[in-house]
Amino acid sequence: MEETQERNRGREAGRHASCSSPASLGYDRGRRRRRTIQAVEAPPIVPPIVVAEGWDLNFFRSADDVLTYLEPWFPSSCEYRAFDGAGRRLELFADPPVVKKRVIGPIWTDNAHESSLFIKAIEVEPSGADELASMLREWLPMVDATLEPTENLSIQQLLAMATERGGFLR
Repeated sequence: MEETQERNRGREAGRHASCSSPASLGYDRGRRRRRTIQAVEAPPIVPPIVVAEGWDLNFFRSADDVLTYLEPWFPSSCEYRAFDGAGRRLELFADPPVVKKRVIGPIWTDNAHESSLFIKAIEVEPSGADELASMLREWLPMVDATLEPTENLSIQQLLAMATERGGFLR
């Protein structure tokens, strides 16, 4: 009731453009209408998918392979980086989020059995392409995949060499 009176006072005072005006809140002439916000959808995830935990790189053919191989507790328990084949950064998340609970002393439990794992692209443009290429350039010699310089190789060539050496999981 007080909010309505305050809004009416604001209209009378000519404050239509202020933050507290009905127009700025998505209302029009007293009728309740919501502003429509268009969400920008990320493009589909391009295989192969790379999930890196430190220098432990795992390669997957599809998002479904990632979701069946990794468990819901993984994103909240490990520091990881994930990329698709275009160099787009990916995010893994559990729904509902995994929560650890102390049972007795040093004994813990969690609700991971109630959660499902999901994966999504968190960007439209592949801003992680340089990071992925740099990571692969350092990783390939570590696993004896190549003795040749890799500076001039494209991300697709680096991924092909890496998946040939590391193989796909699932």
